Amino acid sequence: HEFVRHGIAAVLHELVKLAARCFPLTDNKMQAGAQEIVGRCLPLLLEMMRMDPDKMCCAEAVDAAKECVESFKMPILQVAGEPLVETLIVLLQEKAPCQSYHGEDEDEKDEQDHDEVLIDHVTDLLSAIAKAAGPSTFEPIFRRVVPNLLKFNQPNRDAPDRLMAIGTIGDIAEEMKSRVEPYLNDLFPIIIKSLGDENAGVRRNGAYTVGILTVHGGEAARPFFSASIEALSRLLDIPKDQKDDQQIEACRDNATSAISKIMGKDRSLQQPPVIDLLMAGVPLLNDLEEASEVYSRMAQLLQSHQNHMAKHLKKVLYVCGVSFANEELAEGVKNGLIPTAKKVAQTLGSQGTQNAMQNMSQAERQILVKVLSS
Repeated sequence: HEFVRHGIAAVLHELVKLAARCFPLTDNKMQAGAQEIVGRCLPLLLEMMRMDPDKMCCAEAVDAAKECVESFKMPILQVAGEPLVETLIVLLQEKAPCQSYHGEDEDEKDEQDHDEVLIDHVTDLLSAIAKAAGPSTFEPIFRRVVPNLLKFNQPNRDAPDRLMAIGTIGDIAEEMKSRVEPYLNDLFPIIIKSLGDENAGVRRNGAYTVGILTVHGGEAARPFFSASIEALSRLLDIPKDQKDDQQIEACRDNATSAISKIMGKDRSLQQPPVIDLLMAGVPLLNDLEEASEVYSRMAQLLQSHQNHMAKHLKKVLYVCGVSFANEELAEGVKNGLIPTAKKVAQTLGSQGTQNAMQNMSQAERQILVKVLSS
């Protein structure tokens, strides 16, 4: 029964966790105890991934395999890397027994939900392999899996599939570093196209992935910068009826960060129209992990493009004020904004600073005043 098999997969998962706690990696080598436990568990998990007819059993086995990779990194890949990758490809090709649906019509929605859960686990395992393997070891795997990932980005696929495909490419490209360069001619146009997807989550992942390819793509990325900026610019304006939509806000934040990264890689693009786009995307509303990139770029532009940034000084001070009051923003980012806030306030003078504070809450004004007087 599938409940029994799911329980077995869960027990194997716990045994892997136990092995990691009792026999952690030592000098990047597996201890004998870990080899004994994982050496028995992983083949059973791989067999379940390849052969089990139930999606949730397979998903639990995939999650346990990910635990193996995250805990034992390259040593486990040296032993079982190829069987892991072959099994992953079968699942990405949707050719495993659990991916053949022969149920009743009323069960289709449950099956679709289980498909999403399974593929999410599969791509999480893929990302874990990329992180553990490192760029040079993972590149041959990247070549094999990307065509299968892109299949999920076809127009006929559901939004969760497209979202997963674009996001996973970004995640594994992040681990590839400069090794992703040879693949940009094929990947970048697909990612730019995703910025126009009808689904906000897909657009957000597209913006995130543009940023990743920009950072690691070297000179191979440069020909795609102008088209990327044009597509990203359409994500900065949030319609009134979509205010406070977290996915829309995060999409805008990732687009702003991607524009910032492009400006950092090609300073010739630090022109007034592009600077205005960056300033249209601040303050960040949702994805504060992008704040370090975006706000440091804003500060750099204040130094390098003083004349053009003069019209944005009130906006810059507003960004600083709301950032200082945001409890979720990293302290390091806040501290980095202090010199910017003080310099801008000095330039604006007392009346200009008061004008910049008009749209701030009382708490934001109080914290800004405290920072400026420190």
